[in-house]
Amino acid sequence: MNVAQTFWMWTTGDFDETLALSLDPTQSYLVETYLTKTDGGDYAHAYISETCSGGGDQILCGVTNEPDATSVAILSGNISVTVALRTTGGAHRAEGVLYTL
Repeated sequence: MNVAQTFWMWTTGDFDETLALSLDPTQSYLVETYLTKTDGGDYAHAYISETCSGGGDQILCGVTNEPDATSVAILSGNISVTVALRTTGGAHRAEGVLYTL
C-alpha cells in the first residue's frame, strides 16, 4: 500500500466543500477522509460523496446520500472519487489519504 495523494479541506460557517480526485481505472485504491478539527458549530461530516467508473462515451457515477455516507472505501475500476465536507457553523477541517493497493 502506497500513498498516492493527500488532501485537506477547511471551512468556517455553513458550507458544502467537495474535492474530486482522478483515478487510474487499472489500479485499486483505498480512500479515507476524516475530521481533524471541529471548533463550534452544530454539525460537521467528512465523507465520500461520489464515485465514477466507465470510460469512452459512457461514464457512470454514483452519488451517496450524505447522512449515510462512509468515510472509508476500497475502489477498483473507478476513474474518479469525490470527497466532501459539510458543515453548519464553526470552523472545521477535514483531511484524507488516497492509497494505491
